[in-house]
Amino acid sequence: MSVIFTGENTQANLTNSLITNYIDSNKIEKWFKSDSTTEDLLNTFIQTDNLNVVIVPSWTELANKVLSELDKNSFGVTIFMKNIKKTQTILSEIFDYVFFDTSPKADKLLTSMLLACDSIIVPIEPHLYSYQGIEVMTKPYQEAINSINSFGGTLTNKIKYFFVNKVKKTKFHSVMLELIGNSNINNKLLNTMIPDTVSRQQETIVNKYRITEKNPFYNLYLELLEKDIL
Repeated sequence: MSVIFTGENTQANLTNSLITNYIDSNKIEKWFKSDSTTEDLLNTFIQTDNLNVVIVPSWTELANKVLSELDKNSFGVTIFMKNIKKTQTILSEIFDYVFFDTSPKADKLLTSMLLACDSIIVPIEPHLYSYQGIEVMTKPYQEAINSINSFGGTLTNKIKYFFVNKVKKTKFHSVMLELIGNSNINNKLLNTMIPDTVSRQQETIVNKYRITEKNPFYNLYLELLEKDIL
């Protein structure tokens, strides 16, 4: 069984796909408050339409309500991580996996969630803006690690692998794939690439979460198993 935190996606795409008739909720805000109790945090979970998945749903006002509070605290980016650690024993008894659904934004919400991870897998697209955007995510994350460690912390960078998503058989994508393959992330680049196909998009839209051997995500799953990530 898995739990998914969906803090960064204010459009609630994943939340809406997992919960029919979802109503916007501020439950996730508790995870960014230093005075939240373990009971407060555990009460944020919502059962999805998939019996194997519960979710801490997206909240459209999260950035507006939380970022200013994080900025007031010198180590505000550690609050989420500390709350995860506070509930870690209970979470490990209930869930096999805890996933954080994020997006590459240069803000403390993203950095907060990255600091709480023990493995980070980064999808990138074969476009220049996506390739250049890697630093948007990784630089603030590494700076936060350095800052915390300068005060006695022992954090390490948990970015394990990158994989290329939405690949098309075009000359432009071939050029971009060569650029990415020759970049400084090459040693962390997975072999599996996810094609940008109509069938894959339709499978997501109609809420088919079972991955078959014909699905490209099955190959990604196998490679992550081989790398001991899953």
